[in-house]
Amino acid sequence: MSELIEKRPLAYGFIEDGNLHSLIKWPFMEEVSVFQPVGKSLVDFIRFDRDFMTSVFEILLVRYMQAKEHKNDYNFIAAVLWEVAMQHRLIGTNNYLTVYVLSYIHLLLEGEVDPRILVGEKADVLTKYIQHLDLGDSQDDSFFAKQELTGLYMDLIDERQLNVEATLSLVLEQREFDGLTPIQRYYELEQTDEEFRKYWHSDFVMKLGKKADGYDVQQFVVLENIDDMLRYELVQTLVQGIGFKRCKNCGMLFVPSGRSDTLYCDFVADGEEYSCRKIGANRQAKEKVAKDPVLQEHRRAYQRLNKRKEFGYMEEAEFKAWAKEAALRRKQCQEGIITFEAYKAWLDETSLQERK
Repeated sequence: MSELIEKRPLAYGFIEDGNLHSLIKWPFMEEVSVFQPVGKSLVDFIRFDRDFMTSVFEILLVRYMQAKEHKNDYNFIAAVLWEVAMQHRLIGTNNYLTVYVLSYIHLLLEGEVDPRILVGEKADVLTKYIQHLDLGDSQDDSFFAKQELTGLYMDLIDERQLNVEATLSLVLEQREFDGLTPIQRYYELEQTDEEFRKYWHSDFVMKLGKKADGYDVQQFVVLENIDDMLRYELVQTLVQGIGFKRCKNCGMLFVPSGRSDTLYCDFVADGEEYSCRKIGANRQAKEKVAKDPVLQEHRRAYQRLNKRKEFGYMEEAEFKAWAKEAALRRKQCQEGIITFEAYKAWLDETSLQERK
């Protein structure tokens, strides 16, 4: 095993300006600094899509096989894989995506599982499998090997995701039953629940060090492994009172960006074309129109004339002039300056007239 891997923690972490920073290094790369708002990496992690992550690992494995066949040199292969990871923006966008991708590259280069990331019987299975991976096999065998390897790796990530999601739900959403704040509940569970303590005991070692820029000295938290990274972010999230919410569309946890009363997340849910935020905005707009006869009539007239414009029966300038006048009269109607009947009569007169 690499001497650096044996001696170095997985990451050094610190909080600055509401962001969680992680300094991460592997033998085949320079140290990188990854940061996101506190709590965001955590909720992003539990939403990592298996198909996406599997495709990431498959791309890296295929490029590894191609590079090794071209030139069986450690530095050359490492440079190829690093370039692939950077091109696909796999490094630096999320703390946990970064370390899982780098650990997978380490797995391919060294033929061993990084103990800071993966432990247990499944990790041993992965190590034995990669050691017997014959890159000289036929294309069909190589495809099978790729599927088998990435599947085993994803099983380990799935297991961790489920644990984190269950813990977030337990800590954040039980107030109506016990009256505790999330940080109080975390503390009580850590003190009294052996199973919880096994994964989420929150003692950390502190040290002084330099930031990635090499100048500023900072107090770092030593994060020995992936569990420490998850614990540290969860504790900091609770201590700082970061407000998690469940999206009204997909039902998943998220950290609101911008307004604290946001009801929808920015993710695109499975089977959807648009983000939950956009779907929510459209839903709210439709609900608003459904409750307001003024908006209903305005929408009908607008759609009629917009279709007329699209089919070439109305000039763009004429449509814009109408839309501006319609918005002004709608505002007057809503403020009681003109009656609803008068506004509707004007809309009908201007939008139902025969095409010229």
